[in-house]
Amino acid sequence: MPDISITFNRQTVSWYYSDDWTVSKLCNDIQSKLNLSNQIYLGLYGSVLDPNTYVLDTTLVQDIITVLDHNFLPTINLPDDYEGDPPKGHFRVYSTVTYESLTKGIFMPVSPDLDFDSQRAHIIQEIEKTYNIQDIDVIVYLPGAIPYLRGTINDFFSIYTAAKKVLYITVVSKSVSTFRGLSLPSYYHSVKANICAITNDQQKFCISPLNNLPEDTVVLGSALMGLLCVTDYRILQKIIGWFENNTKYAPCIIALHDIQKKALIRYHHIITITTTLFAIVKNIYNTTSINYSQILDFFKYVDHHSQSSPSRVTMNIAPFLNTSTGRYFFLNFSDYESISTYNSDFSRCFATTIKRSLPEVKDLNSSQSQIFREFKIIEAISNPNPMIIRGNNTFLLSLGTCYKQQDSKSIVSQKQIQYIDPKEGEIKVEVIDTMAEALRSKGVVIDTPSETQQINIICIDTSGSMGGTSLEIAKQCFKIIVNRAYEVGPLSLWGLYIFDTTPKIILPLSPIPNEFHRAVDTIRAWGCTALYRCIELAQDEINAKVRQKPEFKNAIKRIIALTDGGDNEYHYKTNNHMQELADIANGLVRDGIVFDYIELGDDPEYPPQNIAINSGGCYLQFSDRDFIKKGNRQIDITKIRRIFESDGFFNLTLRQFGPVKGNCVDRDMTVKHSPISIVPVKNFNYKQEELETLKKSIYLLEQKPEITQLENEILLNMKDCAIHFESQINKNFYFFIKKPSPNDEDKQFGKYWNVYMRTKKDSPYGANKWLKLAVIIPNGFPVTAPEIRFLSVPLHPNITADGSINIDVLRTRHNSNVTIFFALLSIRNMLSKPDFKNIQNMDVLERITPSVDLISIIRNSSFSEVSLPAYNEDSSVIVKLGRARTVKPKFCDPFSFTRMEHPVKASSGNYFEKQALIYKLSQSNGNLNDPINGQKIQDVKNTPEDLQFLGFIREYMKKYNVE
Repeated sequence: MPDISITFNRQTVSWYYSDDWTVSKLCNDIQSKLNLSNQIYLGLYGSVLDPNTYVLDTTLVQDIITVLDHNFLPTINLPDDYEGDPPKGHFRVYSTVTYESLTKGIFMPVSPDLDFDSQRAHIIQEIEKTYNIQDIDVIVYLPGAIPYLRGTINDFFSIYTAAKKVLYITVVSKSVSTFRGLSLPSYYHSVKANICAITNDQQKFCISPLNNLPEDTVVLGSALMGLLCVTDYRILQKIIGWFENNTKYAPCIIALHDIQKKALIRYHHIITITTTLFAIVKNIYNTTSINYSQILDFFKYVDHHSQSSPSRVTMNIAPFLNTSTGRYFFLNFSDYESISTYNSDFSRCFATTIKRSLPEVKDLNSSQSQIFREFKIIEAISNPNPMIIRGNNTFLLSLGTCYKQQDSKSIVSQKQIQYIDPKEGEIKVEVIDTMAEALRSKGVVIDTPSETQQINIICIDTSGSMGGTSLEIAKQCFKIIVNRAYEVGPLSLWGLYIFDTTPKIILPLSPIPNEFHRAVDTIRAWGCTALYRCIELAQDEINAKVRQKPEFKNAIKRIIALTDGGDNEYHYKTNNHMQELADIANGLVRDGIVFDYIELGDDPEYPPQNIAINSGGCYLQFSDRDFIKKGNRQIDITKIRRIFESDGFFNLTLRQFGPVKGNCVDRDMTVKHSPISIVPVKNFNYKQEELETLKKSIYLLEQKPEITQLENEILLNMKDCAIHFESQINKNFYFFIKKPSPNDEDKQFGKYWNVYMRTKKDSPYGANKWLKLAVIIPNGFPVTAPEIRFLSVPLHPNITADGSINIDVLRTRHNSNVTIFFALLSIRNMLSKPDFKNIQNMDVLERITPSVDLISIIRNSSFSEVSLPAYNEDSSVIVKLGRARTVKPKFCDPFSFTRMEHPVKASSGNYFEKQALIYKLSQSNGNLNDPINGQKIQDVKNTPEDLQFLGFIREYMKKYNVE
């Protein structure tokens, strides 16, 4: 295969061509490899070469041809990333030794006529000499990532003359395993096709692919492959796109394509991907050893940089198979297929072959849930998991957060962040606030955590009954709450009261002082319990502060009471205490103050419970058995720490709904009531404000001449919801958006939504019943979680009496990539799968006994469903009462979810809408699997409609009056 010198606008390269090529064929080859759209010509000594002449007949060895544009001028430049063909006697070799060798490769002298064993020995020798490494083995791939298994390299290139002079080398340790039962050379010649059928564990271990890696990376490699095999299709698409843009190592790209298509996972796939990723990560971190979290961080980094460059090609495993000369590939095809195959859940397969501590599938899924998200730096305050954060003109890889070491005299320690700048490769540790301030000084926009100002007063019972353990527990609870208070931000106010016979102010309202957490160390227990007078005193101070400082007008206000029981002093003040208790509750509601009542005892006190419920606060009761360890009687606050450190208790943005209107508490406050029947949660459209449909709201927002950043985020979430519903006839959600009225202070559109959600068929509330929710989007969205609350409140262990929802995506696991649609789907799944280990609803907790059926607790035969609103998308919304009618899933097409009108039974045994199935088959080139059972579906063009099944559908529609 000769070469010729070609000049591109003063830059000369060597170009290989075939003996039988014409000038026109050479032009086409140049256009194809450089991706040139316009016609080009070749010139020699000032003349344009005839396209129909042969290159060999026209040029001499020493000639230099010039590339001309369509105007016959030498203006065409070589692309910056162009890689010319190697010199004679050399191949460009990409290997997994270093990141540079994966991306740029090296020119290696290779004699293409050497036999297989000699060629491998020569390549090993060249790599050891180039990179100064020893004791290695190699797997060699030809162009198209075809494994080189026997014969000479020239056997391939003599047939595929257009193939680039490229080789791909996966470099692994020569030590295969501790048993040393199999080496790579013997693997090539002796491995059998039914490796997975071998029953001897030692043999399986010897040929287990990851044992070709160093001992310390075996477990990591298996976990890595398990993660890739359970990763979402779209995420793999991004990873492939990044590899295509940033590396030239084709075997890794093809292996990722096979995993993406759920093809068989072969021996060389696992070796190739693992060693490739190790080479990249070692370069990023500038280290010789790596850990699992670094792999996760790299995937996140890849995901960000591939957002604008998804996979651009459709990879063909055997790119030369379609040519008329397929001799080499077919000669080696049986060996290619015999390479070991594994189940896609590789981590589990590997765990059965060797007794090692491997991550389980649930661990991989948990790790995966933290990947592929982009965070703002302030989110590291509430999210300790690895993440990508925006830095100064780059993206930093955060490894999580920790607290700064403190001495005995310091306040609660500051939170630090561990991160890596990929440009430097070293782990750094900085205080989050310091790092944020440094970035802010460089012009990087940093959100602060104090978007929602808070006013909190903590009231601790120091009466005589709190003596001993109860008071110590209250002090511990106080310090846990204070520990989280430092993370709210410097603009919120905190105060501390104690109450015995009389209430006392220990610390007045102010930004949290340094001595706050030590303020309870010296308090002692004595006297009566003046709880209600303490509430009134705290309420007065909060109102006075709001009057003095207008900036706290919209602050969220709360009083937290830690006590072992109810008030025993207030009852002696007046004979009309019933009305006065109701007045306390009404006063809190009127002033917008939330009251959290935390009872440290076994005897419930109903009056403060009712005050808490009516004000929108929490009522939590803990007994001694929740705190005292059996046997040694030591205090264990693990349970209460979990609750107080949760966002559900601490994040007051979840309390902004205003649960009741003023002056509505006129009931007997001294008896227990069912909170579900007495808490009228405020609905933002209870005044009949003007609502719009989702479609109309998107249109109105797009027509605004200018929209704020928040409105832009809302518009993206609206479109996301709309896209998910375009293909659904039987919808599971309906959306209504509130238009801002002229009297609203906030004119931003789309902050308030009403959502109708249909329950799943396995829901304990009944199939296809409708529940109504309110969605309020805060100013800090999407960093701050949307506020979602049930307006038709079901009895559920994770839904409180006022409709607030305890779910991770709105609390601890929330991040800026959690969309409203995803949050609603999670809530819908939560209804069918309640978490009884984390009960927030005290009504549910009280009904649990050792013998009870947990699901039956939340099953409620009298539960009233919400009517589905009927509306026209193209006109103003008119909410009418109506009942949603649905079709059984078996009568719906599995692909489009629409009712079948022309059913046809496919070869997989399931029914489909005929035209929809034909279209799907044409899209898949005849390779389509049944989404229900996974079996392959054959062509159905000549299959007649199933009239009997169509009769069943029509009979069902008539019986149940389904339109």
